[in-house]
Amino acid sequence: MGFLYKFTMTVSAYDCTGCGSCANVCPGKKGAKALAMENMEANAGEQKYFDYAEKQKAKGNIVEALNYYAKVINHGDLGVKPFVPYIELCMEHDEWEKLPACIKVYRKRFPKENSGWIDKIEKKTIEQLRRQGLLPIEVKEQQNPKGPKICPSNPKTADFPKGEKKGQQKKPFVLTFPTNIKHPTLGERYDEYCASLPPFDFYEGDNEDKIPVDADMEISDYLNRLADTLAYCRDVEKKQGFVAAEQYYLFLIGHHPWEPDAYDDLLELYRNNGKNDAFEALRLYSIDHFSKRRERMERQLTILAEQQGVKEMATEAIRKGEKVSYFRGLFTLYDPFPCIEHWQRLMPIFSRSE
Repeated sequence: MGFLYKFTMTVSAYDCTGCGSCANVCPGKKGAKALAMENMEANAGEQKYFDYAEKQKAKGNIVEALNYYAKVINHGDLGVKPFVPYIELCMEHDEWEKLPACIKVYRKRFPKENSGWIDKIEKKTIEQLRRQGLLPIEVKEQQNPKGPKICPSNPKTADFPKGEKKGQQKKPFVLTFPTNIKHPTLGERYDEYCASLPPFDFYEGDNEDKIPVDADMEISDYLNRLADTLAYCRDVEKKQGFVAAEQYYLFLIGHHPWEPDAYDDLLELYRNNGKNDAFEALRLYSIDHFSKRRERMERQLTILAEQQGVKEMATEAIRKGEKVSYFRGLFTLYDPFPCIEHWQRLMPIFSRSE
């Protein structure tokens, strides 16, 4: 939903009458109560948060303002002007996630404009996104004057370090994801939002009358974030080299994207750089991740079809390997993920059996 939909409620410890109504009605998660009654002395230290909140000025309807400027930027012909208030609003209200797409549109539309100010905005945006765990910590490419050693000279012994005998057991390679990935990840938020939508109707299809007004915008926002981040990873690969690109791809994969493109790109990066152990670890990780996602989708599709008395429709779609989507194709209810079988056939550049 984005940061605009997050808010905080504070209560004055000194104004509480002890009636207990708030604790009784406020829902919690997984059976745990969200609020519990305690004595005033235990909560006196929380008064500072209430005092701070009271001093804040009303923000107004920022959502409407941002949506207005976003439409003007995407469809209007007003030049550079609408970009400035939109960027200022995003920065003022911590909507840093929206800025990469805006910067991308600006650079494409005004390639000859003085880019000094937008360069500064982009630099600050990247810093903020890293601080919030939405971009990986900067990694600089290691300099090697002799150039990277892509292919070992002898493929039969390439995977065995000096001093290691062929019969010895080698420790399995473990993928290391950046430590600043925060939960819920982009993929988890996408799944959570999709789960909140009205259920697919096997008889009526898209349930047009039940689709939330903002569904197109919300799902498109997730899809655009994924596409923009993947494009950024590819750009880093071209400009900064293997080390930085690997960290960006791992960061994106750590956010559990629901499409296989990032996994494919990193597998190709490992193959092109002769990183057999990393290639194999990622290949197995990708197969496991998407196999579990496919199994979960199968269960959800079958349960939904059973509830509507059309289990055979779900069974047939799964048997044929057909994708089931709704909301005009924006949201996929079931995906056979043919990438799984593709990855199962993939082999690294060199094999120990060669």
